[in-house]
Amino acid sequence: MTPQIDLSGLKGLHFPPEPSFFPPAWGWWVIAVFLLCFFLILFFIINRIISAPKYYALRELDRLQNEIKNPVLLGREISKLLKRIVLIRFPNERLATLSAEEWESFLKNRLPDVFSSQQANFIAFSTFLPDNKVKIVDVKALTDQTRLWIKRIFKGKNNGNQNR
Repeated sequence: MTPQIDLSGLKGLHFPPEPSFFPPAWGWWVIAVFLLCFFLILFFIINRIISAPKYYALRELDRLQNEIKNPVLLGREISKLLKRIVLIRFPNERLATLSAEEWESFLKNRLPDVFSSQQANFIAFSTFLPDNKVKIVDVKALTDQTRLWIKRIFKGKNNGNQNR
């Protein structure tokens, strides 16, 4: 037989109420704020990288290469893209008003080992060519060299004050 225990002294005691779910303890608030800050910083970093001019220009070049099959129209659009890049990269120079000859010279001289004379000439003067003009140009090589030019112009190689 087990002895009987007198529990009459516990008659007025009750279990405490169940803790509520909300509001959470301060530790959970700290973790939530930390996670929110982490994801906001991550979002802004990724957004900054994605919207950076270099990456935008490379995506635009890929889009042009895939959508435009006419080499003359592609040359025009590449010329426009490169002028926009130059205006972003060199805001203090007067490059928007360059003539076709000056634009060709700029393309060849700023990064001399990227565009050949024929490619720079084609980019500069494609604005003045009729749409149906058959211009023999290697479109793949032109877009590859344009991609290299964009990467190097944003990297800062050979961007000193050279002759236009």
